[in-house]
Amino acid sequence: MLRNRTTALALIPLAAWLLTACGTTPFEVTRIPQRDAEVYPASQSRQGVAVAVDAIGHKHRAKHYFGAPLTEAGVLPVNLTVSNHGDKPVRVKPGDVLLHFGSRVVDPLPVAKVAGHIRRMHGGMEPEAARELDRYLRQTAFAARLIGPGETYQGVMFFDLGRSEADPFRHVNVFSVFDAGGYRLEMRVTRRDSGERLAFGPFALVGLPSR
Repeated sequence: MLRNRTTALALIPLAAWLLTACGTTPFEVTRIPQRDAEVYPASQSRQGVAVAVDAIGHKHRAKHYFGAPLTEAGVLPVNLTVSNHGDKPVRVKPGDVLLHFGSRVVDPLPVAKVAGHIRRMHGGMEPEAARELDRYLRQTAFAARLIGPGETYQGVMFFDLGRSEADPFRHVNVFSVFDAGGYRLEMRVTRRDSGERLAFGPFALVGLPSR
């Protein structure tokens, strides 16, 4: 069963607790390790606050962390990490994160829809396993949070690239457009004491193969 644990326990692979409807093919997920934002290749720092963006576009990484190759369903998971190295708390929330391609906004997906994609990709799921999956995704999802001095917070947002499993062209590399450098992610972090909003980005999401 998934529970809120310490960071150390969160890094332990979860046992094969998710089963397909047939009950014959268990699969595992592993929580994304928590790292300081500044260690990521795509990171920026402003006034003691660091933000990192890690797009989980590789098929094997998506399966490792979410139990299914979400990229094949046109869903791009993006792990957002915020490290507060300052002496005042800061606030983050999903509404302050924007992914866009030129002037076109790419909408995030609610956890319920992401869970639905995973269930379908496994041919269904037993009710108890489905509940565990929902709980795990809710715990993983990026949410509104107050981050104190010396703290790091991370969460995943799932973006809809407009492609489904039923799409006859799903075997085409859906991320080829990323190589053109067109997708950008921007984020704002708010200082609690002054209300000042720190701007981060644009982060370019490039080189995301589907495998």
